Amino acid sequence: MKNDRNITNHLMEQIMLGKNRKYKKIRSVTMNKLNFMGWMFILIVMSINIPEVFSAPQTLKDAENKEFKQTVVEEGDSVTVQYSSKDPSGEVFESESIRFRVGMGTAYRGIEKAVLGMKKGETKTIEVSASDGYGETDAGKIVKIPRYRRMPRQKRIALKTFKRRVKEGPIEGKRYALRGIPWPVKILKVEEGKILLDLAPEKESRIPGTIGYTLVTYDEKSVTTTLVTEARVGEKLTTNDGQNATVVAIDNKNITLDFNHPLAGRRVTFDFTLAELTKRATVTIPDLQKWETIDRLSFAELRVKYRELLTFAKPYIVREGIKKLVVPAGVPDIYGQELGIEFSPEKADKMIAILRQFEDKKLDKVQLEAYIRIGERTACEYCCQAKTLVRKDGERACGCAHSYAMRGLAKYLILKHYDKYSEDEILEEINRWKALFFPKQSIQKVIATSMRSDEFDLSILQEMPNMVGGC
Repeated sequence: MKNDRNITNHLMEQIMLGKNRKYKKIRSVTMNKLNFMGWMFILIVMSINIPEVFSAPQTLKDAENKEFKQTVVEEGDSVTVQYSSKDPSGEVFESESIRFRVGMGTAYRGIEKAVLGMKKGETKTIEVSASDGYGETDAGKIVKIPRYRRMPRQKRIALKTFKRRVKEGPIEGKRYALRGIPWPVKILKVEEGKILLDLAPEKESRIPGTIGYTLVTYDEKSVTTTLVTEARVGEKLTTNDGQNATVVAIDNKNITLDFNHPLAGRRVTFDFTLAELTKRATVTIPDLQKWETIDRLSFAELRVKYRELLTFAKPYIVREGIKKLVVPAGVPDIYGQELGIEFSPEKADKMIAILRQFEDKKLDKVQLEAYIRIGERTACEYCCQAKTLVRKDGERACGCAHSYAMRGLAKYLILKHYDKYSEDEILEEINRWKALFFPKQSIQKVIATSMRSDEFDLSILQEMPNMVGGC
């Protein structure tokens, strides 16, 4: 009985405990409902003022962000940075001022990345790896230039090869400009499917160059070129196409040039200041649609309006505009139809052959003086590295095919159209042909001398050949 009573008491305790738990659960649910209703009431009351409480600060924040963005560098902005670079020992290598458009890849990568978010007048010091500084050392930029070369005086080439390069002839006894040889070569004999060439120049000559001059001599069997130089190991040079090099070795056979930057492959410290900040322009030109058909614009229109063109947001239009502005196309006015010539890279060799035939024309005293004045103001520097087209006595200063064509054009215009072209206009025509022959270098020169490098996409340089036609 006692055990039964104990069991009964235990069961009653469990029942009461269960009731208490159930009561607590009900009370908890009830309180949660009351709390929820209370908070809903509070939120309903407050909702009247929510727009007033939160919208004003958000608008202010947006305004502050917009104003902040107008004062800091973002991608697409144009900046001027004054910097100095130091090698690992702390020695200052150079102090320069550069202007570039952020995100175009035209500045040192380290500076271009670090300048983002900076304000005008702000200064930074960064230490960067070689890849973000002056680049890694490239073994392909270490070049050996032979001091002596000898080749057989006579050489046979396929007739197909000749016609592919020259596009006319061949005529026995006539000289033609062939790529790879900086002077016209003579055709000795036209055989079945073959051509026998005489590789000797008309006379022994000196060809000016960056590190000296090349002496060209020949005998009955061979043609020899000898590079004569006074350069010394360690001397720094600048080629006519703007490349910097250091003479690293000289022996009896070769001169070795290193075109790597002196700090290539090394960590660099840049101290720089953001001197100027120009936010990316918003295009407001009223007649934008005409630029969409840029192929219809004339050279003259582009030259007058290129500042408008350079504000364009569409890079491909800018690239095409710069290409058309610098590299000529179509048929030249007046003399183009007379001579049957056109600005065509594919026909460059044929155009050279037509123009160079006037290079030997005789001029009277007045014409010769004009010819010398014009020829001294330009050069075929990208091929044979000469500084002028003609010497002070009117003789050739360069023996490459391109210079023959340029001198030939000058003489033709002086002889035939001196009443229609001023000397400046003749010079401009010559330089247009130079731009056709050397498109990449010509665009680089325009960048360096006429325009600001941050105003257009420099990738056009990667799309242009170094040289067309001629040697």
